[in-house]
Amino acid sequence: MGTFKILDFIILEVGYPKEAMKVKKGVVHRIEYFTRKVAEKLSVHPAHKQPRSYKYRSQRLKIYKELMHKEIRKYKEARSC
Repeated sequence: MGTFKILDFIILEVGYPKEAMKVKKGVVHRIEYFTRKVAEKLSVHPAHKQPRSYKYRSQRLKIYKELMHKEIRKYKEARSC
């Protein structure tokens, strides 16, 4: 039996093949994903109870937004060179 790698554990939990995890999303796809998820979160009326899956969604979206903006800056820098 080989050694256990954390990447293998993540792949087993998520269910994606290793090749799919190495594919990097483009900036346009990241923006599209972010706006779609924000729209989903805001579609729930404030007076109604949020679904359980939305408990930490705001924090995750903030982190994703920061990372997305870093990718956009890298993309702009690469294009300006």
